[in-house]
Amino acid sequence: MGPWSHFFQSNMKIIIKKCRTRGRHGFGEVVLYFILLALALGGFLIYRENQSLALSHYQIKSKKISRSLKICQISDFHNHDHRGFQEKVYQAIRQEDPDYIFITGDLVDSRKTKPEVSLNFLKRLVAYYPCYYVTGNHEHRIKDLEKIHRAYRDLGIHILDNESLVLEEGLVLHGL
Repeated sequence: MGPWSHFFQSNMKIIIKKCRTRGRHGFGEVVLYFILLALALGGFLIYRENQSLALSHYQIKSKKISRSLKICQISDFHNHDHRGFQEKVYQAIRQEDPDYIFITGDLVDSRKTKPEVSLNFLKRLVAYYPCYYVTGNHEHRIKDLEKIHRAYRDLGIHILDNESLVLEEGLVLHGL
């Protein structure tokens, strides 16, 4: 039984008892049923959205870049690896086979910092692809950010902190 169903089962009985009038369903009780249904549906949709993987493909043409490039951008994992989510992302990246991976922050969550979750994922990526990282707002809130950066650097990830890097002719990466 999930946390939402336990919450609704234990609290709904109490609320319904307070709303009943002489054993028949009143207007307040019907409204309450609809409100609870809407909350449950909204919670389910938010949960489902956080568990899904969506790939977007964009084609950008420039005369300044001499060859075709495939770039993968990932962000906002927030220590998330529920039901093998990171494995799904890893497999999708391997299938796309990008030239570069740009990591745009929030691999960890500032409220429940578990850098080993992101480190295990990144270790697999850097074995195949050059990875470039900029710090997200969640990482900026962590007291021991330099320790995480050091671990990322040890893996071979390029951290861009207020600097620019020429990746190849016509492709300059800026990190703030």
